[in-house]
Formats: sequence, structure tokens, C-alpha cells
Amino acid sequence: TLRTVAVAADNILIEEVGVPRDAANQIHTPEVCTMYNKEKLRKLMNADPPVISEYRRISDSGGFDKPFYFKTISKENRENLAKGLKEGDIIKRPTQDGDVIMVNRQPTIHKTNWMAHKVRLFDGKAIRMNIAICQNYNLDFDGDEMNNKFPQSIVSRAEIMQKAYVPNAFVRDIDSGPAILL
Repeated sequence: TLRTVAVAADNILIEEVGVPRDAANQIHTPEVCTMYNKEKLRKLMNADPPVISEYRRISDSGGFDKPFYFKTISKENRENLAKGLKEGDIIKRPTQDGDVIMVNRQPTIHKTNWMAHKVRLFDGKAIRMNIAICQNYNLDFDGDEMNNKFPQSIVSRAEIMQKAYVPNAFVRDIDSGPAILL
């Protein structure tokens, strides 16, 4: 969870939200190892200092072994774990560009007060939002505070992308008017 002030940005897409890089490095997202991302995850596991917070290995019985916490493991042991990485293992990595995030501004009155965006990392302390999406959140940039939730499973990411992703919400449910405009 991230809670911070929102500022206007005209250099990001309406479906993106600019997240401070420092905050993104503190919020870790689980990623399942597949044949497509195995090498990328191995590089993250071998990084020094460690950027991975947790590694859960699939056990032979189909469940998961006890998690390995990377902050407490030596570089040599991290390299051994990276060599043994297999499909289905779960790595908790820092949030990166393209990850899914739920954005909310309280009070939540309408469905469009909770919307899914994709992360775009920026330097700074505040989150950045495209001006065209601000009507949904009733943002006027006078210190408006936003809540951001990072889904922690593949199922939750898929669900919010289906039900609340900004490009799927161009029409308001209340009056069938436009939800996104300048």
C-alpha cells in the first residue's frame, strides 16, 4: 500500500500512474517463474545488494517450501538458489514499470473512484496522474491524497485489469456520460 499526494502530469498515458521510484523499491510484487522470465529473475536474485525480498520454491509435493528471505542470505547462497530456480517458483521483486496498481481517492462514492492503472516509475515523492483521468477521482491538485494498492496474486491482477482498468471505463455507470475528458 502506498499513500501519497497526487500531482498532474501531461507526459504519461491515462492508463498509467507515475509512482515514486523510492516507494516502488519498497513495495514488492510476487512474480511466478516461467520459461519466459527465468533469466530475468535469476539476474534479480544475483543482484548485490539484494533486491529480491523473498523466494518460495515449489516443493516436490506440489506445495511451497519455507520462504527464503534474501536480506539474510549470503551472496554465495543466493547464487545457488538462482541456479536452482525452476518454473512455478515465486519471487517477490520490487515494483517495476508495467505492473498493475489500484488507485483510490477517498471518499469512495462511485465505481470510478477505484481504478486500475499500470505503473510508470518516476523520481520524486508524489504520484503523477494524467489530467484527463482526474475527474473520476475529483482531483484538483490542492494536496489531494491518493491510496494505491498493489495486487499480490496473478488472479487479483487479472480481475482488476478486467473490471477496473482505465481503458475499459470510458463511460460512467451513473449517467452514461464520459468518464474521461479534459
